[in-house]
Amino acid sequence: EEEEEEEVTFEMAEMLTKGGSFERAIEAWQALLEAAVAQHGEKGEATAELYYRYGDALLRKAEESDELFGEDEDEDVTIAFEVLEVARLILDASSERFSSVLVRLGDLKKLNGNFREAILEYEEALRLRTALFEASDRRVADVHWCLAAAYEFWRADDRCEDKVDAKRRALDHYAKTAESLALRAANLDRADPEFDELTEIIAELKETIDTDDSDLDKLRAQGLAGRATTSIGFSHAANKPAAPVQTLQPKRKLDPPAAPAGHQDAHQNQQNHDPPAPQLTAPDEPAQKKANTTTTTAS
Repeated sequence: EEEEEEEVTFEMAEMLTKGGSFERAIEAWQALLEAAVAQHGEKGEATAELYYRYGDALLRKAEESDELFGEDEDEDVTIAFEVLEVARLILDASSERFSSVLVRLGDLKKLNGNFREAILEYEEALRLRTALFEASDRRVADVHWCLAAAYEFWRADDRCEDKVDAKRRALDHYAKTAESLALRAANLDRADPEFDELTEIIAELKETIDTDDSDLDKLRAQGLAGRATTSIGFSHAANKPAAPVQTLQPKRKLDPPAAPAGHQDAHQNQQNHDPPAPQLTAPDEPAQKKANTTTTTAS
């Protein structure tokens, strides 16, 4: 007698994602997405959430592969880009979830070495989150951290013409990360475990800032400023899609800036603020490798 297949639920897919079982999580989110498209259409509100979740899981797998093996997961990254762009088109541009999509698109572009475009996505996410949340919210701190890291990567890139400016901007966002976390810590009881966690992160951020101040002085002394500019001057707005992932340049391998111990990145911390699960289950047919969805490419 054949065993019945386990019903795929939102909670199951979320648990698999949090547990790092990304292959199974991808299959689960894809199955739920296909069910949502069948039930609500390609542009339904519940469908948008699942485009985001599916893209996030694909990107997590690619990020893990890059961290462990230094390999590109081209197909996963391509599909992640496509479904996150669909989510961007469907979601309310003033919503918190829209900011999450921007952060993950920034993460994707950073993974592929497109650091300037990543910065644009993060900056748009920061503008939205500072409008939605208090400065003490960790979602605000997370985006400042993402921007600091992106500017560090950009500074190390051969294409960066003003390394002093990039370093200065990274330093500014490190400081703002620390300020945001300090505001949150001030509102916590000292017996709260998060208080100790934040205290440790803030101390390490201050150490990073002190070190980077010294590095900035060295860069200035070496005359590596390049053109004297006060703005990045990128060529397209953050709310427009970048080049299709299919034509991405080979990824530039760089050592990432060290994260303070205990710091949660933007998409990991986001799990604490996810909306209630929609009441969806997967259809009986097995999941395919690629979702049958309308994809979006850059114009």
